[in-house]
Amino acid sequence: MKHFLKWLGAAALLTSCSNLSLVPTADIGVATSDAGSAVTVVRKVDDEGKVSYDVSEAGPVEFTFTARPGSIAANIVGYKITRYLVDGQDLAEDPVVPNMKQNIYVASGYTCEERRTEGTAEAAGLASCVFSKAEAAPGVPSQTLSLNFAAGLVELVKANNSSVSAEIDIVFIARDANGKQIELPVVSGVVARGIFQGTL
Repeated sequence: MKHFLKWLGAAALLTSCSNLSLVPTADIGVATSDAGSAVTVVRKVDDEGKVSYDVSEAGPVEFTFTARPGSIAANIVGYKITRYLVDGQDLAEDPVVPNMKQNIYVASGYTCEERRTEGTAEAAGLASCVFSKAEAAPGVPSQTLSLNFAAGLVELVKANNSSVSAEIDIVFIARDANGKQIELPVVSGVVARGIFQGTL
């Protein structure tokens, strides 16, 4: 019995030490808005039969990143397109090549008096919390990242003289406050539209 209690005490001590040495990680959610992700292409034919096109400004897809409670801070440093489905055909690169040109700061999933009293969300996200006074809470939303997928549909609309749509799966790449590079869960079903109008 004594040996069992001694083993149990040692196991508890090891468990306690293990918990103390756990390294916190980044846990980040992604909010997506693709309602304005569209471009309109208007085909015109003049009296002499000459064809021209008017192309509207293409609207982007907007992404906002928020750390979940208890997450450490991170930077979004890139993304990769894992699926780019245009009218049923997957046009994604194979192999997939990441775009590593982003630098979006995501504040940690903690709050404190210093953050609550800042006047703007951006300032609150950059404010430091004394760890002993910090409380786990949803982080301050990051600045918005805008990616323009609709513009890439213009030539397809012109070639087909019809509307086209794209459905995109995207994986964001982050580097957390410990310097570890991680991939966020895939954001699937992002939509971009190329809208055809005008005379055939």
